[in-house]
Amino acid sequence: MLGLFLPIHHGGWSSSNLPRTTDWSFDYNAKLTQKAEELGFVLVFGYSTWQPKGGQGPTRTEAGLDAFIATASLAGITSRILLISTIHVLYRPWHPIHLAKFGATLDHISGDR
Repeated sequence: MLGLFLPIHHGGWSSSNLPRTTDWSFDYNAKLTQKAEELGFVLVFGYSTWQPKGGQGPTRTEAGLDAFIATASLAGITSRILLISTIHVLYRPWHPIHLAKFGATLDHISGDR
């Protein structure tokens, strides 16, 4: 299965002080996902990361999108590519029922994708 890690966080796919040509915006990620689908990729993956402001060094996340919401939002502009994300359950008191409802709602909105 060929997939693409989405650069939904400042700095792209890895923590580094090196200059980047990627953008963490939704529009940029939407274009990447549509291109990946056009090229036959099987999936895109939005990974969650949370580095609180005030962190230092190359691991600091200055800006980014929520992985679950951003990846779910791609369902409306794609037709077949598999959309996968992670979600941090320890940073918020998410009850499993809430997560199940989020997934069921997304399944309904996306036409069972």
